[in-house]
Amino acid sequence: MPRTITQEKRHSMQPLRPRTDWKTYMSPHTSPRLASRQPAAQGQSPTHSAGRAATDLLNTARSSVLAWWLPLGAMILAIPLPDLLKTLIWVLALAWMGGACVLNSRRCGRVHCRYTGPFLLLMILPVLGHGLGIVPLGESGWLWLGLVAGGGMALIWWGSERILGRYR
Repeated sequence: MPRTITQEKRHSMQPLRPRTDWKTYMSPHTSPRLASRQPAAQGQSPTHSAGRAATDLLNTARSSVLAWWLPLGAMILAIPLPDLLKTLIWVLALAWMGGACVLNSRRCGRVHCRYTGPFLLLMILPVLGHGLGIVPLGESGWLWLGLVAGGGMALIWWGSERILGRYR
């Protein structure tokens, strides 16, 4: 049976291909999970971003616990201890978390780590000042230091990845 013109056109048409322009469909402002699928920078493929996620220390629970949650727990548990011991634990924990952030930023380009790492390392100065009695912050000094460190870290994390995306 001979083909009609409409049948020939239908057979010669290319199947529709999905668009691969990720920026059209996904924005780093939609959600952190979707932002991880966003290319790391202009002109890079989603595969490149996936490669960065593979080296991200926050990608596994084990490395997250070792790098951030364990030192944070030590800081909380040190609250009732004497000031000198508390100062030592807080300085070590802040240095550990800040160093992990700086390392993670260099490994995978995680945006918030670029800013939280130096912030946590700088938080060592007021902790040392208060712990050694150089800068007395009163009875609630440790509470204020903890709120500034924790709140600042959370705000930097949320704000930087919301504005700049997850990886750069």
